Amino acid sequence: MTRNPLVTVVIPSYNHQTYVAQSIQSVFSQTYKEVELIVIDDGSSDASAKVIQKLMHGDKFKFIARKNRGLATTLNEGIKLAKGQYICFLASDDYFMPKRVEHAVSRLKGSDDDLIAVYTDGLVMDSKNKKLSKFSDIYPRPFVGDVYSNLIVSNWIPAMGITYKTNLLKKFMFEEHFKIEDHVLYLKIFKGNKFKIIFYKGYDFCYRQHGGNMSNISKVMTYENKLIKNNFTDVKRHAEFLESIKKRSFSKIFNMNRYDLYLLSLKFLRFWVARIYLIKLKIVRCLSSFNIITSLK
Repeated sequence: MTRNPLVTVVIPSYNHQTYVAQSIQSVFSQTYKEVELIVIDDGSSDASAKVIQKLMHGDKFKFIARKNRGLATTLNEGIKLAKGQYICFLASDDYFMPKRVEHAVSRLKGSDDDLIAVYTDGLVMDSKNKKLSKFSDIYPRPFVGDVYSNLIVSNWIPAMGITYKTNLLKKFMFEEHFKIEDHVLYLKIFKGNKFKIIFYKGYDFCYRQHGGNMSNISKVMTYENKLIKNNFTDVKRHAEFLESIKKRSFSKIFNMNRYDLYLLSLKFLRFWVARIYLIKLKIVRCLSSFNIITSLK
């Protein structure tokens, strides 16, 4: 009888003592049981390490607690330790739905050699596990264009919703001097479009939105986006082209080449898809509020 492939789940833990237990328990609640869990606490200053240690008495998983080295370094450490044929990552303030791993494995098994990963959609939750929206409402996936060109425009692939073939991921690894490590990794992988990624329908993870999310720290994000532009020529060229349009540099606009036009059309479509999703979300929330008020009368 053929054994199911082992899947490694890496949880990088950092100052999430309130949420990390739920993250770990969500891995052990998976319907797919061939799972190796690696938890690495990256020098948390709160009680995260103590919370994790208490959970080790009931479930078996690899736990490492050490000084702070940064998220990308922690993820790379997990990749090097991974024994699974497939690998995925879960932030210590997010959690998986029960069939998250099962669904990913069913798409990866027997796939073509050039398929490096599969990904799915998820839900955005608040600090009290209340649903706010779908992840794709905030970061809608593109419906046209190749993967790399769309990544130049912006990232939409959820880090907690993607599952990789481990042997292929090890050829790339995360860039350790970046904080927006997932976008940089995707740009490296899909440049030249040699590898494929497949989306499958589902809501298999919960992304928690709270005051401590790094994506809410605008200064960090602004700096990191500049760093990405300076390290990826295509991203920088596209950013400079958009800036010239904002400044109404007509000579630049008239000399637009086909690829500039292609990227601009992708950006335009992505912008309006995002706006439509947000308008739809606001309508749903207004209707929900109206129903609550009506029920109270």
